[in-house]
Amino acid sequence: MGENEKGTVYLISVSGPKSYEARTRYEDLMAKMDTGRPLFQVIHIDHDRLLYESLDVRGEIYDTLSLSKGR
Repeated sequence: MGENEKGTVYLISVSGPKSYEARTRYEDLMAKMDTGRPLFQVIHIDHDRLLYESLDVRGEIYDTLSLSKGR
C-alpha cells in the first residue's frame, strides 16, 4: 500500500520456533514476506497515531507501519 491508500492491512507473524515455508500463491498481494526468522512486535499508540514495529531477536527493525486516524 502506498502512503495515502485506503484499505485493509494484515500483519501476520509467528513467535514460536517452528515455521513453514510461505506459499507464493498470493505473493503479488504481499508487500513483504519472510520465513524462518523469529520476530516480535511492538505497538505504540500516541493520540491519533498507531506505530507498529517488527523486530528480530537482535532488536533490529525488520518492518514498520504507521497509521493515523483521519479527521
